[in-house]
Amino acid sequence: MIEKKNSISKFKNILSEKDCIGCFNCCYFSKEEIGVLPFLSKEESKKKVYSKVIEKRKNGFWQIKQSLSKKNNNVAKCFFLDERNHKCKIYKDRPFECAFWPFVISFEKNKIYVCSVNKDWCPKVTKKKIFNQKTINNILQYLESNNILKELEKKERYIWPMEDYYIKVIEITNKIKKYNEL
Repeated sequence: MIEKKNSISKFKNILSEKDCIGCFNCCYFSKEEIGVLPFLSKEESKKKVYSKVIEKRKNGFWQIKQSLSKKNNNVAKCFFLDERNHKCKIYKDRPFECAFWPFVISFEKNKIYVCSVNKDWCPKVTKKKIFNQKTINNILQYLESNNILKELEKKERYIWPMEDYYIKVIEITNKIKKYNEL
């Protein structure tokens, strides 16, 4: 099992910082895409770093607020993206959804999946990197060692609805012991 303190850095080897081409598709959004800004678990929402930049949504979960890009007023961005330096201001404290990128947890027809976004959202996503047993094992270990499966079981973490641009990697419904219909 991966130790909690090392799990993010080990997991990020799937798509490491050096693999990132700096497109920041993961941090920029059209104004209509506000719903894709990261959601926080109940535990994450208590961290001081997020206290003034999150808002509670109708679904009961907290989400990072958008801010307008200084480079393009028609584009929203994550509040924590430093556009000048192209860096996350809270990289070491970033939410699970950011650390887990380009993966998302999604549901469809009462089943829960770990999905990858497609190349339109993350140009470095390739079947060679995403769809292999080592990657799948690392994903499952990461979810378990960071208590993500327990949070899903307790409904303390947001699960995204399935989208056309998601690619199913593995179903995890059976990994969540007390999973009920969504």
